[in-house]
Amino acid sequence: MNRFALLLLLAPLFSAAAPHAAPARKLSPRDVLWHLRKGNQAFVAGRLTPAKAAPARRAAVVAGQQPYAVVVTCADSRVPPEHIFNEGIGDLFVVRVAGVVADPVVVGSMEYAAEHLHTPLIVVLGHTRCGAVKAAMESKAREHAEGPGANIEDILARLRPGLAKSDPRGDPWTTAVYGGLEQSVADILKLSKILPEMAHEGHLGLIAGVYELETGKVVFSEMVAAGGHEAAGRHVHWTAPKQLARGH
Repeated sequence: MNRFALLLLLAPLFSAAAPHAAPARKLSPRDVLWHLRKGNQAFVAGRLTPAKAAPARRAAVVAGQQPYAVVVTCADSRVPPEHIFNEGIGDLFVVRVAGVVADPVVVGSMEYAAEHLHTPLIVVLGHTRCGAVKAAMESKAREHAEGPGANIEDILARLRPGLAKSDPRGDPWTTAVYGGLEQSVADILKLSKILPEMAHEGHLGLIAGVYELETGKVVFSEMVAAGGHEAAGRHVHWTAPKQLARGH
């Protein structure tokens, strides 16, 4: 059975479980990125918009959701996506997992938002001083991970291949954060057939970002080109390190 036939069969179930309407506005991935950048600037300046979490907003989204971006980010309590981008209830479809690692469950959540909620942009958002990344740096791989700690080892094992891949970012820990994020993007493209297809057709953008705990700023990569289904090579291209120091 092909993917579209399967979606046709499952459509009533999705409708009952999570009703939603077609998007009222057509935004391109770059439109959404501009909006996120503006929201992050407001957050850094301390100009959050309380109305986005007010009772009226809560009531407005009861009937369905139309999030305009997917944010896949770390479970760290210091990384609140709605605040970071000055958004509120119903604006972002957030998937949180320690280390921002990608597995089939995480990727399936992203695919649901892209296909059924029509979100035009996916942001894979890491952050400085990530505890999962540091644990992956400081621990050795376990060949047969069983018993206590086995689930955490699965997270670290997904991070380790990318830790040394990124260009130097000032210190080893920050460099490893960027490398782990690049690995996650590669894993997403490897695990998903749907997301690269949608990106290749122009319906979806995928971008990486690093949230700086110290400044509140998000450093975005260039838009990831996701045509095709391979996951080899460098998919993430960042602004040059000298420019990062100036907050670009």
